[in-house]
Amino acid sequence: MSEDSYVTLSTGEILPIKVLYERYGRFDKRATLKDVFVDSMDPSLLNIKDMKAVYVWKLKSNKLIRVSLRNGFEVSTTPEHPFYTLSELGLLEAIRASDLTPGVYVAVPSLLKSVGLELDEVKARIIERLSERDYYLIYLLEPFASSIATTLSQRGIKAVWRSIGSKLDYESFRQGVRLGRYRLKDLLCIAQLIGLNKSMLYDAIDVLLYRSSLKRFGRQSKRIHLPKTIDEFKAMMYALGLLYGDGTTRASLTNTNLRILFRFKQALLKAFNVDSRVVSGKTSVRVDHYGGLTLIKFFEDLFSYHSFKKSKKLVLSDLLTAMRDDLVAEFLKGLFDTDGTVNKRSRSVSITSASKELIDQLSILLIRFGIVSTKYKKGRYFVLSISGRDLKTFRSRIGFTLPNKNKLLRRFSRLTASNRVADIVPISPKVLSALRISLGLPRTIRGFPYYSKYEYGLQRINRVALGKIVKVFSEALNELSYLSIKASILERCCNEVTYSTLIGECKLDSNRLNGLLASLKSDKLIKIKDGKISVTDTGREALSIWKHLLRGSSVQKENIEQILDAWRKLASG
Repeated sequence: MSEDSYVTLSTGEILPIKVLYERYGRFDKRATLKDVFVDSMDPSLLNIKDMKAVYVWKLKSNKLIRVSLRNGFEVSTTPEHPFYTLSELGLLEAIRASDLTPGVYVAVPSLLKSVGLELDEVKARIIERLSERDYYLIYLLEPFASSIATTLSQRGIKAVWRSIGSKLDYESFRQGVRLGRYRLKDLLCIAQLIGLNKSMLYDAIDVLLYRSSLKRFGRQSKRIHLPKTIDEFKAMMYALGLLYGDGTTRASLTNTNLRILFRFKQALLKAFNVDSRVVSGKTSVRVDHYGGLTLIKFFEDLFSYHSFKKSKKLVLSDLLTAMRDDLVAEFLKGLFDTDGTVNKRSRSVSITSASKELIDQLSILLIRFGIVSTKYKKGRYFVLSISGRDLKTFRSRIGFTLPNKNKLLRRFSRLTASNRVADIVPISPKVLSALRISLGLPRTIRGFPYYSKYEYGLQRINRVALGKIVKVFSEALNELSYLSIKASILERCCNEVTYSTLIGECKLDSNRLNGLLASLKSDKLIKIKDGKISVTDTGREALSIWKHLLRGSSVQKENIEQILDAWRKLASG
């Protein structure tokens, strides 16, 4: 794969493979991975499962092949890289990238079941990430602050100061211990020294603030509280989504919708205990927060949110994509509330961005919710679109908070059926017809009025239709009484027979016999000439299969069951 190709980890992280390599083997051609599980396709089960990755190789290739799909997904790989496509029977088979041709369907995941970090793990990662910077200062809550101070006094404050290698002078450090105030980087070192849990340390923090100076009386920025509960984290993620959509300089929010602005104010207050004000401009309204540089740097360091000229720089950070689905859903809700559009003409939900990386990552992130989107370029911008039955999934898993958008989404999600790009299953009409005939079914199936269109190639098979086909065919395979009657008629026609003779031997009323003969003739299993009925070569082949099924032949039945099982997995996605 090319270095910018994305890899999805079982934690939910969406990383360019180059980043994964640099984490573990920057200076070697082969990086050895430790406890890294990636999303990998299981061809036998036709789904995605966690697979432990052992190595990432960095090799030079003289030739890469770019594979582009109709829905805008693309990847560059070496010629021998395998893709999965369907045979004429609708069975999965591997094919080299170099052997792919235009028009071939390839398998893509419709669901990524990411584990996601639990809240305590998220808190630990936040502590780790923020402590990489020298400028974060925290105050601890009581009685935790006194407990830490006592422990340090017992160990010797000066000895601890030297042990952790603090950049503060000793007097500033000692005074901080007395006040329950620490540089976050120092506090993390202290926690490691005394064996303190990181998530517990996070919960013990009263306020966080930004201060660039290491001097005792350095200027402090505004204080913010850190989100602690699940509801506070949801508020933070929703606010972040709004900023990704309509955030401006210094993490302010500009929008013409007062409901969105009010929700942003509420989210900041709930997540960070930060107040804000509404400022009216000539063409829009802006919300400015009172979180100062502390809040700005918090979003920047944790989520790669750029408050200046952000549009082309927006990406999804590894922390964001590693969070639980309910937290990620809040981020997406905020993003679509601001930047999302419900298109009446195309009955779709779309989002537009100047950042190609953001759209690429979003298209993968949405698969975690069972949403397969379409991407395309429009001028200087990149568009992600959700349509078909994926609208229903979007509505139930993410949705909008805005009534007008929700109303349109509700209407269109009821009207749309399948996704015209991602839901198509390229099973040959000839194969469909052959399997139906093998089961003795007529082309006109009761309860399935449009089935014949799929056999005639007038309509492409989607996953919903395939599910119905599998159901009908499976029932026919398990109930062979109808097949027994057709086999009896076909066998009598092996030698030319007249209609009057046939009706006497079969002991069927004329209406039913006429219907069965019409079905056999339509499938070219018999021919009628000069009042005589005889079996065609195709009919003799069908009769042979029917006899094996009626005798309980396990081989014939297993072959059909194998095909139907593969189709069932395709239909379920």
